Amino acid sequence: MPPLPVIVNRYLVFQHWTKSHELHGMGNRFCIHDTTAVATTVQIATKVAAVYQATLLTVMDSDVTMGATDIIPLDGVSSTVTFNTASVGATGGHNTGNAMPNSLAQVVAWQTGVRGKSKRGRSFLCSPNDDMVTNVEVQALTGTAIANLQTQAAAFLSGLFGGAAPALTLEVLSRKLGSSTLVLNARADANVHTRRSRYERVPRH
Repeated sequence: MPPLPVIVNRYLVFQHWTKSHELHGMGNRFCIHDTTAVATTVQIATKVAAVYQATLLTVMDSDVTMGATDIIPLDGVSSTVTFNTASVGATGGHNTGNAMPNSLAQVVAWQTGVRGKSKRGRSFLCSPNDDMVTNVEVQALTGTAIANLQTQAAAFLSGLFGGAAPALTLEVLSRKLGSSTLVLNARADANVHTRRSRYERVPRH
């Protein structure tokens, strides 16, 4: 994998979260642009975590618990710093239905308006419960679940930029091109997707 590019006022933020009986560390990584150019890493991490808690976390199972927030400035010299923000310990908002496998996820596509694989981003959110899909075999989200996901994904973008400083924007980072592209809008995927890395493998002897 190419090294991280050097891009002024851009940061990689990783929001950790956990779920019972999950054997892997989980979370979401975002490329964040500090449009104020003066925010500290703790201010950026704290805001990203707070907006995540208020939006994307609400469509996830109540068994999901937020953890620490990692942040690394894309300045070519800084190392990763981890913060336990005020959002640590917050839990997901969906508390009905039965849990589905942790390898399944709701997906948000982050759209930049620019063509090309390096200009598109996605976030995988923890396994939906069975009352969020029309059929557990087909694994298509219900109309209500799609609408909720779309609403909260859009709110995540607006929440990053609005409210108390710093004003942040989400970007799609390309290590290959050494650049990042502003996300203009979000699109909720109508289907549940499988995260291959989340399969629980049985050891062979």
